[in-house]
Amino acid sequence: MIVASTTLSCVFTILQILHTKRNPDVAPATSVTMIAVLTMGYLAPLVLNSEALFASRRSQYYEMHSTGRWPEMKEVMMRAPTLIAFLLQLRLLQLAWSGRRASAMSERTVLWICLPLYALGGVLAAVVHVIKARASVRGGPLAMNMGRWPAMVWQDLVSYAGLILDGFLLPQVILNASLGASRARAISPWFYMGGTVLRLMPHVYDVVRAQIYKPSMRSSDLYASPREDLFGGAWDAVIACGAALLALLLFLQQRLPRTASSLPSQRRRSAGYEMVSNI
Repeated sequence: MIVASTTLSCVFTILQILHTKRNPDVAPATSVTMIAVLTMGYLAPLVLNSEALFASRRSQYYEMHSTGRWPEMKEVMMRAPTLIAFLLQLRLLQLAWSGRRASAMSERTVLWICLPLYALGGVLAAVVHVIKARASVRGGPLAMNMGRWPAMVWQDLVSYAGLILDGFLLPQVILNASLGASRARAISPWFYMGGTVLRLMPHVYDVVRAQIYKPSMRSSDLYASPREDLFGGAWDAVIACGAALLALLLFLQQRLPRTASSLPSQRRRSAGYEMVSNI
């Protein structure tokens, strides 16, 4: 699933790059914050597992462990598409950054809104971790374990980072709202719809698998585990609805007429010219 989703994200990013090159006016209307969030999402697993991607000993790729897996080969197969997606996101970030001069103030508005929200969410995630850690020590009902061990704070922050990636369209929606009538169809439908579907599939997978498979001692939920993650099973539906709502808002912003709000100013200017000519 990870390899397939990352490969599809590479395809969607290529389509967005082509869309930006064919329409030079969309670069200033593309949120740099959104592309930066996606880029960091691909950079983090590469940094944390770089030794598996650039291993020097070939014998490690074919070494069989007692579990019957090829860990190094598996890591390379999973990280190679991530590296390609990261490079494509860097190219898209470069294209978006090249058009920032025209709408620097709008992007500053996005940062003023998104950065406090992200920081506040991180603080709340840390607070929830402390509360659950104390409950785990007391053996209360709110105890949360990773296998048999209490979850670490960085694991909860990783779950929160996944939540930020699920809402990757938020900066673009804010940017479109700040641009108003001057916004362009900056984002290709393949990019934001396909990216939203890719972010929702793991949550749908967790919900469906929870209904089909029996729980085991060692869970392998990808995102929202009812017992072992920062978010519960009900958050799967909440996150899915939120991400779908952002995609719908972006669709409406890019499809609604963008010249209606500019008509009054044009009429005022034309009336002013007529008044000067009459005088």
